[in-house]
Amino acid sequence: MIERKYKVAILNYPLMNPYIDIKNPVEYFRLNETATSSDAVPLYIHIPFCGKICKFCVYSRQFLGDNVNLLKEYIKSLKKEIKLLGDTPYVKSLKIGAIFFGGGTPTCLSSEDLEEIIKMCRNNLPLIPDVEITVECDVKNTPREKVHKMRELGVSRISTGAQTLNPYFRELLGLNSSTQEVLDWIEMAREYHFNVISIDLMYGLPEQSPAQWIEDIKTALLLPIDHFSIYELLILTGSRLYEEHRNNPKASFAEHELYNMYLEADRLLQNNGYQHHIIPEYNLQGKQSSFWELTYDGYGDNLSVGASSYGFINGINYQNTADVNQYIKLLKEDRLPLQMVSERATPQQIMERTVVLALRRKFIEKTKFSNVYGRKISDEFGEVLAELKEAGLLVEDSDNLLLTKRGEYLQGDISSMFMKSTFNNVSPFKKQLSIGNHIVPEAL
Repeated sequence: MIERKYKVAILNYPLMNPYIDIKNPVEYFRLNETATSSDAVPLYIHIPFCGKICKFCVYSRQFLGDNVNLLKEYIKSLKKEIKLLGDTPYVKSLKIGAIFFGGGTPTCLSSEDLEEIIKMCRNNLPLIPDVEITVECDVKNTPREKVHKMRELGVSRISTGAQTLNPYFRELLGLNSSTQEVLDWIEMAREYHFNVISIDLMYGLPEQSPAQWIEDIKTALLLPIDHFSIYELLILTGSRLYEEHRNNPKASFAEHELYNMYLEADRLLQNNGYQHHIIPEYNLQGKQSSFWELTYDGYGDNLSVGASSYGFINGINYQNTADVNQYIKLLKEDRLPLQMVSERATPQQIMERTVVLALRRKFIEKTKFSNVYGRKISDEFGEVLAELKEAGLLVEDSDNLLLTKRGEYLQGDISSMFMKSTFNNVSPFKKQLSIGNHIVPEAL
C-alpha cells in the first residue's frame, strides 16, 4: 500500500506568499469588479472558541473560559467583516448558496449571537432564497432551547463532532460529553425537523481494533442520522494526545490497516443506503450537503470570514489572521483582517485548482472542463492522467474521469500531482512542507 503524504483535504490553491504586502485589499482582489460566473458559492464562518479543548485538536481555537468580553468583541468584528465584504460590488454580484458555521465550537455563541450573525448575513450578503445553513454543535452547549431557536432562524443542517460512541475512546480523546448524552441529543434534535442531522466519526484511534471501529458505525446507524463525515484521526505534534501517546506503539497504524478500516466503513455505510458523493462524506438520498458540493466544485469562489479562515475570491487565495486580538484590532480600523494572500492565479493555476478541488468529489466532468477552459483536460494533464490510470487510481468513461476506491483513499496525494506550475523542479520534501503550510515554495 502506498504511504500517503497528504491525509487532509488540499483546499488552498494557489498557495500563498506571506511576503506580499497588501496596501489596498479592494484593489488587490478587484472587489470593484463584478463576478463573471452566476453559479452559487459557499460561505464559511469561523468561531474560534471552545468550552473545552479536545485532546486531539490542533485547529485554530481557544478556550472560552472567562473570555466572554473577548467573544463579544469578536462577534462585533465578525459582523463588520461580513458588512465590509458585502458592501463590495464583487460580493454583491455573487449568489451565496450555503453557509457553514464551523470552529472551534459555534454553539459557544448564545442564541442571540447566532441570530445577530445570521441576520447580518441575510441583510448584507446575496443569499439565495433557500440558502442552506449549517451549524456545528457541541451537545454540551446546545440545549433544546438553542436547537429550537436555530431552526426558527432558518438553520437547515446541524452537525455534531461525536467522533466516537465508544465510552472508553471518548474519555481517551478528552471529549466533554458521554455517549448517552450524544444519543439523547440526536434524538431530541430530530424533533425539530432539520433537513439534515450529521455526525463526525473517526477511525485510527489509539489502540482501536477494526471490530471496535465497525461497532461504532453500527451503533450510529441505529440513530436518525442523515449524513456522516468519516475521518482518520491524525495525532499531530502540539496536541495533548500526541504528548500522551508519542511513545505508545499501539497508537499508530500501518497504512494497509487504515485503508482496510476505510474500506469497511465505506462498505457498511453504502450497504445501509448512504451515498458517497464527496470524500469523506456519506449521505442518505437527497441529504447531501450543498456547502461541501459548492466548496469542492472547483470552478468558483469560496468565501470565508472569521479569524484564521481560508478563502478564495476573484482569483486570490487568502487567509485571515489567526490572532483573535489582531483580528478585532484590524476590523476596528475598518480593514479586512488578512494574514497572507496568494498572487493572482494564472490561467494555468485556475485549471489546476479545478482539478485539485474537484477530485474531492471523486470525479471530473470532461465536457464541463472543456466548456469552461476551452481545452480538453486530457490535453492539459495527459501525462499525469496516464500515470494515474496505469497505477489503477483513475478510470475514464465517456463523460467523466473517476477515482477508483484506492484512488479515493489516496485523493490528497493525487490532487497534489496536478500542481505542476507551482512545483516544477521542487523536491518532494519541500513540496510537502509547502502544501502543509499553504505557502509557495520560494517563501519557505
